[in-house]
Amino acid sequence: EYGRDTKSVMWVSGPPLSKCKFTDGQPLYKKGVLVGYFPYRAPTTSFENSPSFVAWGNYLKAFMDYINSQVPGWKVKIWGTWTEPHDPFLTQSEFVKNKKAPLPEEIAEAARAYADIVEFNYKIIKAKDPEAIIILDGPGSNYRDHPGSSEFFTKTLESLSTRHHSGYFDVFNAHFYQKFNQNKANWAGETPQDIRQLYLQ
Repeated sequence: EYGRDTKSVMWVSGPPLSKCKFTDGQPLYKKGVLVGYFPYRAPTTSFENSPSFVAWGNYLKAFMDYINSQVPGWKVKIWGTWTEPHDPFLTQSEFVKNKKAPLPEEIAEAARAYADIVEFNYKIIKAKDPEAIIILDGPGSNYRDHPGSSEFFTKTLESLSTRHHSGYFDVFNAHFYQKFNQNKANWAGETPQDIRQLYLQ
């Protein structure tokens, strides 16, 4: 009986991975195994001239239409882009050569690439549903374990804030509940304060 008269809230976080590389897609690895490619554009290339972004945009539009057609009168209202992106962009992509000691320029490029996907998704989703809520999928409680993560989120927020006053997101999301050995810091407020400082920067 529970929930009979209510509608569920569905939160979709879409890592834009494809088995197709196109000419500009960037590879992503998991435990050293290639799992797919994500859209990427050079700083001087527009979204419209990036084959991987064009393909991702076509897929995202079709995906939204498909998932929103499953239940009459119901649609997804909350959309995110790649939960805890510091992990894939710093440890599973080719942006960073030495995962234990990422260089500032490597972190900046990884953050720009992620910010591109956030901006692109925001524009696609808001064009189809102006009332949709866009989540900026932020750090998990293990973000301290990934060298360069704080800088990655700082650079991401800096990049997004210079593109549009909205930053191309409505809500900043953080997962500070994951690691058991960090519970004391989490509940004491240390991790939320770290994340708050990232956001305020």
